[in-house]
Amino acid sequence: MFTGIVHHLGRVKESRPFPGQPLSAGRIMVIETEFKNLVPGESISVNGVCLTATNRSVEHLDVEISPETLDKSELGQATAGSVVNLERALKFGDSIGGHWVTGHVDTLGEVTSVETLGGFTKMSFGRITPEMLRWLIPKGSVAVNGVSLTVNEVTPLGFSVMLIPHTLEKTNLKALAKLSPVNLEFDWMVKTVLRDLASRVDWIRESNV
Repeated sequence: MFTGIVHHLGRVKESRPFPGQPLSAGRIMVIETEFKNLVPGESISVNGVCLTATNRSVEHLDVEISPETLDKSELGQATAGSVVNLERALKFGDSIGGHWVTGHVDTLGEVTSVETLGGFTKMSFGRITPEMLRWLIPKGSVAVNGVSLTVNEVTPLGFSVMLIPHTLEKTNLKALAKLSPVNLEFDWMVKTVLRDLASRVDWIRESNV
């Protein structure tokens, strides 16, 4: 479990296939990191995707990426030099500065517009199904590339957020432009409530038959 507060930016050093396998069958990604005491088996959020640290050298972190993750996230497009948001998993007693983020990406979205408003940046996202739009609530939470953000506006085609200068400085969101792919994870509490309500409605309907 994570909070969507990025610890620091890492840089992909290498993204290679497993020995004897094509890239589509999974990859081993080597990421430059500032973390000093990672242990194999530890969970790390990489651009909002929960991955397992499989190896740790002095300045590098190795993770293994499955075909499912490659298909459902933009990590499949990451190459040497790509900058990624990194966050370590929560520990009991840690401050929750953002919101509960599982690291299980719901969909691969797309930036539809970027607008500068004074010192702030309004960024809009699309390529979201109608069902997923139901999980978005104005002033609710969403994770974009693993960054906890507040939903500014929800439209029939997507949603927008307002980014403060600090967020742009500390994350890779500053590099996004129109048509950039992004990992989106919607608030799991909203999804849980809606699923529970749907189950109750179905039960009521069946009871009245």
